[in-house]
Amino acid sequence: MTPFIDTRQRWKTNERNDDRDQQLNDVITMKSLRKHLQESIPEEEAFSNAKTFGDPAIRQGTWLTTALWNDFAWGLKLKDAGVGWPEFMRAYGQTQRSFLEWKRGETEWEAAMDDLIDAVLRIR
Repeated sequence: MTPFIDTRQRWKTNERNDDRDQQLNDVITMKSLRKHLQESIPEEEAFSNAKTFGDPAIRQGTWLTTALWNDFAWGLKLKDAGVGWPEFMRAYGQTQRSFLEWKRGETEWEAAMDDLIDAVLRIR
């Protein structure tokens, strides 16, 4: 006699395994996205003229986000990872203080960019 197998229980187990697989894929994707973005951080000199912008322009963020999205191809990678322009702008909004501090010479460019990358990954 074959034992009775509750197919609902099997379905729930498979669903949990699928969730774990998705979580693992998300972690791998986030690590590869972080690596890609860190490798494609533009040199500070490319944005040195931003230091002459007023605080309102730095707060708005398009001086940086548009260039990163289009000229430095972050947009392609971010879209592949499910991050659209509005989410990218929201990530910048969460880190604009870092860029104000960079403008004032209170923090390094790399630290401000790392803050932006972290915000993008949190939003994703």
